Amino acid sequence: VLLQLSPPAEARRHRRRRRAVLPVQMQKAAVGRIGRGVTATGTLYPMSEVKLMSRAEGQVEGVEVREGDRLLKGQVLATLDSTIHRIQLALAESQLAAVRARLKKLKAGYRPQEIAAAAAGVAQTRASLKRSEAELASAEARLQEAEANSRALESMFKRGVISRQEWLKVSTAALRARADIAERKARLAEDEARINVAEEGLKLKRLGSRVEDIEAARAEEQQALHRVRLLWTQLEYFEILSPISGIVIERKVEPGDLAVNRAHLFTLAQVRKLRVRIRVSELDLPRLRKGQNARIELDAYRGRKFRGKLTRIFPNVDPRSRQVIVEVELDNADLSLRPGLLARVKFEARMGREVINLPVHAVVWDGDQNSKWGHIFVVKKIARREKGKKDGSAERNGRPRNNGRRVRKAGTAEAKESARRGPRRRGRGRGRGPKFVAVKRLVQLGEMVDGRIEILKGLKVGEKVIVSATGQLRDGKPIRIVGP
Repeated sequence: VLLQLSPPAEARRHRRRRRAVLPVQMQKAAVGRIGRGVTATGTLYPMSEVKLMSRAEGQVEGVEVREGDRLLKGQVLATLDSTIHRIQLALAESQLAAVRARLKKLKAGYRPQEIAAAAAGVAQTRASLKRSEAELASAEARLQEAEANSRALESMFKRGVISRQEWLKVSTAALRARADIAERKARLAEDEARINVAEEGLKLKRLGSRVEDIEAARAEEQQALHRVRLLWTQLEYFEILSPISGIVIERKVEPGDLAVNRAHLFTLAQVRKLRVRIRVSELDLPRLRKGQNARIELDAYRGRKFRGKLTRIFPNVDPRSRQVIVEVELDNADLSLRPGLLARVKFEARMGREVINLPVHAVVWDGDQNSKWGHIFVVKKIARREKGKKDGSAERNGRPRNNGRRVRKAGTAEAKESARRGPRRRGRGRGRGPKFVAVKRLVQLGEMVDGRIEILKGLKVGEKVIVSATGQLRDGKPIRIVGP
């Protein structure tokens, strides 16, 4: 009888561990892109912030809003006393009315009655001229008569017929006649001048107003009109209106205060959209672009994530910190977010080259993880023919086997237990052995980003790579694939 000594129990346990099948998960190698995201922290700011200043001066009559109130564009925030300004406006409007009346008169020209009166004046002046001419002729006749009498009496005076007193009386009459003629001539010249003036005035009235006068009146009207418009515009400044739709952040005026020109009254903000201003390293600039999506987390709202978009990259880099400012916009339609909150922003990664990539935990490094070479385990299917040769050989390591079963020594506890169980049925457990083994392979590694690593050489697309329990694997280890 051929008997084989049973190996020690420790050796049997070691062989069982070696033959144990390890459950693993695998992943098919596929080409893809991986990219490195940029993460930074910043602060929430309103989309726009307005410091509302006073454009008029007066006592505050009323304030309609407080901090936190929501506003619509054009809503009244406060009112100032405008009594003096309204009086100035009334005066300017009356001046405008007077200028417009004069302009209307110039445009209409002279009435027919006025023209007829001017023509009558010309006729009267002409009649006066004729009367002056007649009086001048009469005065000249009297002068001739006085001179003739003076000459006649002068000879008689020389002969002593008349007295000297009589002769002087006649000579004085001639002198008075000459003076009267001079006066009549002056009056006649005056009448001629008056008739010229009257005739020219009649011509002007018949022609109407001058174009220059109308243009000057129009300029005065525009000046008065602009004055009225200016006062109306300034009057609107006494009612403080909101220039935007948003909320009141700060109120710095109370009823009864004296608001001076350019005094800070309110601070308003648009918060339906917010912006996050953050600083990023200049080394991250190639990974950022305008329009890039971003994920925003707020410490005040833990567990919630908000979507944003990169809208602005400032043109200058701080030479001291080597950082650049960027802005991200996010919606705040429900107005739940408030300016000033701390925000943590993670930008969507920009994808790199197309190459096979795997989870980092699928790679085994022999030393430093910075090394460009590492090992992975790929799945290899066991051929049944080879498996039968290994398991059904009659002799292994110089030890005889009986149809693949170990010969137990008679009389031992193991032999007695085997006899109690009875003979094994042929074919029991057939086909339940391991179908796959792990094969260790050296690969060249690329960039490692967010838990994935590039495989540059040593792996083909479609090959099955083990991605779990890599620390328990060794080359040729039997495995069982589990999971998806």
